[in-house]
Amino acid sequence: PLTITREALTTSVLPRLKDISLRQLQEATGLSVGACSMIRAGNRAPHPRHWAALAELASSLSVD
Repeated sequence: PLTITREALTTSVLPRLKDISLRQLQEATGLSVGACSMIRAGNRAPHPRHWAALAELASSLSVD
């Protein structure tokens, strides 16, 4: 499994979540749409058990 640090999550992963749909976040984490919305908005920190799934989603975005 992918290992991610808190620093990498904060600097690289969370900023990219704005480009990911709530549905994709929900499917990857199993969280509610409301919880995913709060995480994407920066109002809630994701539990460490979801960090790898979020990092995989963020890394799947195309780089323009």
